[in-house]
Amino acid sequence: MKKSRILDGVNQARFVPPYILSLLLAVIFVQGGQQLAYLALEPISAVLSLMLGFLGQGGFFEIFFNFALPFLLFGFVFMILALFLWVRWAEGRPLATLGFVKKGSLVELVKGLAVGFLLFSLVALLMLLSGAGSFEWGQLTLEPFLYILILLPLWMIQGGAEELVTRAWLLPVAVKKTNLPIGLLTSSLLFALLHLGNSDIGILPIVNIALFGLFASLYLLRTDNVWGIIGIHAAWNFSQGNIYGFSVSGIGVDTAVLNFIPKSEWSWLTGGAFGAEASIFSSLILLIAVFYLHFKMKKDGSLTEIVGKSQ
Repeated sequence: MKKSRILDGVNQARFVPPYILSLLLAVIFVQGGQQLAYLALEPISAVLSLMLGFLGQGGFFEIFFNFALPFLLFGFVFMILALFLWVRWAEGRPLATLGFVKKGSLVELVKGLAVGFLLFSLVALLMLLSGAGSFEWGQLTLEPFLYILILLPLWMIQGGAEELVTRAWLLPVAVKKTNLPIGLLTSSLLFALLHLGNSDIGILPIVNIALFGLFASLYLLRTDNVWGIIGIHAAWNFSQGNIYGFSVSGIGVDTAVLNFIPKSEWSWLTGGAFGAEASIFSSLILLIAVFYLHFKMKKDGSLTEIVGKSQ
């Protein structure tokens, strides 16, 4: 039977938390990391605001430092650090067991970025073809364009943090303590529920975020490599926010290549203030992606191997 780095890696831990404790720890990593980010970055933000007084209220410094999004995204570093400390010192296992595979890592990351961009582009295309909305070019000069480029690695930090906690760590721990179906359900649902505090959240966006989580879980199990899902998550958020001009899970973006112009009053079509993740078109594309990946894994036998290994 083919070895699964993701599922087998947790066996190297000297301590694997019980199922309920793993859920609490995942929430602590997320919420605690956000609080640490606030405490660490708030003074830096204040200093940079003072710097603007000397540098002038224009140009690149104003674009970058006057917006909260870069600070919000970079703050997810503290979530990653909290998880790494737990895995290394509490569980006593190498960080490589989270799916950090050196060989082919750049290829997997680029493939993930391409998949994430393609998936969301299909959502945007359905919105356009259905008449739910249209797009117009944003007013991009050099400085906003540079700002958008800088945001891509920051989206990788944000997406990487969420994928590491809810997929690379929680999924194999939950599978070990229960079974594969419960592990997949746990990873996907907790990932969705962690967004309950976002602005304009509702039932449809929760369902869609859970579907994204299920797709990401299957993708991780199929590739056995965390770099791919980091790329998918980053490209999905970057595309909807800074390319197509939607809010990202209820968080508005400052600058985008395109601006989305809703043509319908029905938020279940356009996504409303929450963004495209609250649209039925996201549901359709993510469902197709989940069923396609499930079909591929059944066809090549990898799903059967993973199920057998988890029992």
